[in-house]
Amino acid sequence: MEKLKLYFGNGTRSDKYHYNRMLYDGEEAFSFIRVKEHSSIKHGTVIKTFVDEQTDLSPFSFRQSPLAGVIGFCEEGPRSIEKIVGGAKGKVRVHGRQEMKGSQCHVVSIDSKYGYYKLWLDPEHGYNVVRAKFDLDAGDIDRLGKVMPKGTWARRTYAVEEFALIEDIWVPVAYRITDDSILPGGYYNKAKTSFKITSIELNPDHEKMGSFALDEVPDGSLAMISGQRREYVWRDGELVT
Repeated sequence: MEKLKLYFGNGTRSDKYHYNRMLYDGEEAFSFIRVKEHSSIKHGTVIKTFVDEQTDLSPFSFRQSPLAGVIGFCEEGPRSIEKIVGGAKGKVRVHGRQEMKGSQCHVVSIDSKYGYYKLWLDPEHGYNVVRAKFDLDAGDIDRLGKVMPKGTWARRTYAVEEFALIEDIWVPVAYRITDDSILPGGYYNKAKTSFKITSIELNPDHEKMGSFALDEVPDGSLAMISGQRREYVWRDGELVT
């Protein structure tokens, strides 16, 4: 693969070994997942996905990852915050300033095809989004790039709890996300998730680190292509039947 840009892995824990590694090159993405408890999947699972025209990144790979807030996605939208604001075409409102955790933040709202967004931008921390509210209703485009059907809605929030200054760049390293929504079929979802990023290295030597090699994926791993029901086997760096 060429032009690979992003990588993250959530490491290991002694009590519950869980490893998730993702690679993305602008056209396709690979995710390798290994969970100790899933004894029926001996080696792990490889999932291959492609970029959707409605999204900036592969749907499976990064939109709901712990790095979403770091790279400007705030978990909810199928496009980056920057592109959602830029594409709102006059539907952006500035509401003045509001204090958030000691900073006088700029408050901005966006009425877009992706729903109603309200953002708090922190000038003391690189104008990062320190807080966000997302209101989506039927007819809006959801995080999967799909039009939300009749009878569904979502109310979600994103709030940064801690920033870190890394090489003169402010990065959100602890944040929480809430989700209150009605899903297709009338299912109700209510969730609260907290993320903590313990280590970030900017501009690492990827060639030296071997960041984008999938050589740790054992032959024989279960392999799938996102959106297909067919199963494959990982063999010599390829998906085979």
